[in-house]
Amino acid sequence: MPTPKKLPPVKTQKQVALMVIGDEILSGRTKDDNIHHIANRLFDHGARLAMVRVVADDEAMIVKNLRELLAQNDFVMTTGGIGPTHDDITAAAVAKGLKLPLVVDATADKLLTDHYAKMNLPYNNERRKMAMMPRGATLLLNPISIAPGFFVKKTFVMAGVPRIMHEMLAQALAFIPEGPKWWQGDVETSLGEGTFAKGLTAIQKKYKKVTIGSYPKFNQTTQKLWVLITLKSLDKRLGLACQAEVAALLHDLETQQ
Repeated sequence: MPTPKKLPPVKTQKQVALMVIGDEILSGRTKDDNIHHIANRLFDHGARLAMVRVVADDEAMIVKNLRELLAQNDFVMTTGGIGPTHDDITAAAVAKGLKLPLVVDATADKLLTDHYAKMNLPYNNERRKMAMMPRGATLLLNPISIAPGFFVKKTFVMAGVPRIMHEMLAQALAFIPEGPKWWQGDVETSLGEGTFAKGLTAIQKKYKKVTIGSYPKFNQTTQKLWVLITLKSLDKRLGLACQAEVAALLHDLETQQ
């Protein structure tokens, strides 16, 4: 299996979209734990998770959303739907969306053949389905249950099981050039958002290259609300200056209470 060469860093962050595939996610029977992990790993890599869509196990929906997301982003990742059962249609749908033939990948076929032979289980047509992927795909190996994901035409197809997805994502990142890293900082306050909203808006207008977010929280111990203000910027100097102004604004308002 060829290992991708380390890609040179880029000056701007690559934009990634995620498509979570599965009826079980939409029905609420399964909780998705992958979005948070993918967002964090991309953040650390100097890339950006720009959007997330959750779609059903429906070929037409997968094809439509894949094409839309590829048109708007540098890469698309999918999770879910690459197993042996009738509702595992992601590989076939992605092949159709990319206008590529769906074929049995020889390397994946050999991995699965050997795996099931060791387990003394038949390598039937249902299991062989997990070796089918768009022609020209590069495998994302699965050291846990063997059935691989793949990468083709700026699209990463990964398992929905979090532990397996983590392994595949680590390999996927090698195909995405590292971009500039975010600086991030926080400021906390017990003030209500309405008290500081006007001042915070003025600071955001001043620091256009700093992203400021305000998030109410609830302290279970004290049974009181508080607010976490987050800041991030590709320019650390600007981020720190902005953070200092936010802290000063809140301090002044708190002393007036």
